[in-house]
Amino acid sequence: MMRDLNEYSMLLLGALMVLMMIWRPQGLLPMKRPQLKLKTAGKEEQA
Repeated sequence: MMRDLNEYSMLLLGALMVLMMIWRPQGLLPMKRPQLKLKTAGKEEQA
């Protein structure tokens, strides 16, 4: 009885991990990526 429960719990854990990788590939708490904002050239620099 206990061995069957252990096998099913591991099967459930594996299925949950696969579903999480499909549903939220960035993770439960996604890390914010640093964004680089580029300045566009002004009128005085376009000469």
